[in-house]
Amino acid sequence: MISRRICIFEDRLNIGPSPRYPTNIIVHDKNGKPILRNAPVKFFQSYQNVEKLAPLMREIGWSHNIVIMERCSDPLEREFYIRMTRKFGWSKNVLVHQIET
Repeated sequence: MISRRICIFEDRLNIGPSPRYPTNIIVHDKNGKPILRNAPVKFFQSYQNVEKLAPLMREIGWSHNIVIMERCSDPLEREFYIRMTRKFGWSKNVLVHQIET
């Protein structure tokens, strides 16, 4: 996985984000506001130590994972929303609404 390689590369050299890989991805919400920078690296860092979530997160879309990663900090909460998104087929907007309520 490229995100893992980027993190290892940065850790070994004790540098910031590598200019060699495109990690500076910006996702915008419907109002044009940037929500998350360096998405692949943050994605890897969020799930690397939680073995239970790794297989689950592959079963939902990238935009769903970004919403969950940004709005839920607790691994149990992330697991709940990943499972519910998969079970009920929630769209990204429905997922955002469910998290906010």
